[in-house]
Amino acid sequence: MITPKNKNNTVENVRNATKDISDIFRKHFYKIKSKYRYPYHVLRAVESICQCRTNSLGTQIYKCDSCGEEHEIAMSCGNRHCPKCQHEKRKDWLDKQIDRMLPIDYFHVVFTLPDSLNDLILHNQKILYGVLLKCVKETLIELGRDRMRADIGAIAILHTWGQNLSYHPHVHSVVTGGGINVDSKKWISSKKGYLLPVEVMSTLFKGKFLSYTKELQQKLTKKGKEKISHEELKDLLKPLYKKDWVVYSKKPFANSEEVFKYMGNYTHRVAINNNRIENVDEDEVTFRYRDYKDKSTIKSMTLPVTEFMRRFLLHILPPNFVKIRYFGILANSSVKMRELCVGVFEDWNFQKDKASDPCIKESKKCVKCNMGNMMLISLMYRSRDRPYTRVS
Repeated sequence: MITPKNKNNTVENVRNATKDISDIFRKHFYKIKSKYRYPYHVLRAVESICQCRTNSLGTQIYKCDSCGEEHEIAMSCGNRHCPKCQHEKRKDWLDKQIDRMLPIDYFHVVFTLPDSLNDLILHNQKILYGVLLKCVKETLIELGRDRMRADIGAIAILHTWGQNLSYHPHVHSVVTGGGINVDSKKWISSKKGYLLPVEVMSTLFKGKFLSYTKELQQKLTKKGKEKISHEELKDLLKPLYKKDWVVYSKKPFANSEEVFKYMGNYTHRVAINNNRIENVDEDEVTFRYRDYKDKSTIKSMTLPVTEFMRRFLLHILPPNFVKIRYFGILANSSVKMRELCVGVFEDWNFQKDKASDPCIKESKKCVKCNMGNMMLISLMYRSRDRPYTRVS
């Protein structure tokens, strides 16, 4: 059931503010666990989400450096699919990118795939997610060299969901508005407000994805883990050559810092966060979503709780899959290329990446005296052999 958002329903929203995804899975996951026979990495993600900040993983002990008050805080799971664990990761990523950004225009380019490929991709996630990101990289790098005669750079971020939790694999990318010619050591800017021809990007991207997918036919499976035959794959892909694939490029932001703040919303994000959940009962979940087909109107959707969980778990990534990729002059391996940019942009202060210290955290104010800072003094890890292990 889909209904427009009720803007006057503020009391009900507050009443259900404590409802979150971990509550839903703790209470209802048993209803679908055996039905869909989830692989281990999906079950592990659910377990982490359910245990996050419940003392099941242990606690952190903080002490005020002024009044001496101690506070015990339950540990987070740190799982990349957990809605509660993304804020600090997003902040760290954003700080790192802002320190490294060039004083140039950046473009936001989105690459999407036809819906008819969804089933194939869903049953071959690790292979075809990798192909998708590879095609984005090759499309941008090749067109940068062909149209601007320059090595450009980009950060590509894989997303697998639509606003209503539907399966919708696509890639958001931040692309430099120009590149550097290594031979001449000169910066070549893109035309003002224009990166690359969208139609050409779409055609090249389409050709690459279909070509790589055909090459991998013997490794691809369908529902039931049966191998997909040559004829089945041919019948699936043939109509897609005539279809226009959607690639769109947005106008550059006011400044380069703004684009990374905007893209920070895409990097460390899960299919749905707790703030969008409006109501949960024994049978249904109601959440907000943005309907892009209806002028981006905010609406509410109600799903059976089992369907809500099923959709959420569609977006658990394969183990060890890297969903954020850097390439061109923004690649982590291109330190020399970025150092070369120092000579091009005299006002740019490039700093090599520094290893972050996991023990250094922003201090928190004491909730009792509101003067001192809360300092981490010990960790209490839960283990199987002993109730807790204290590390001071």
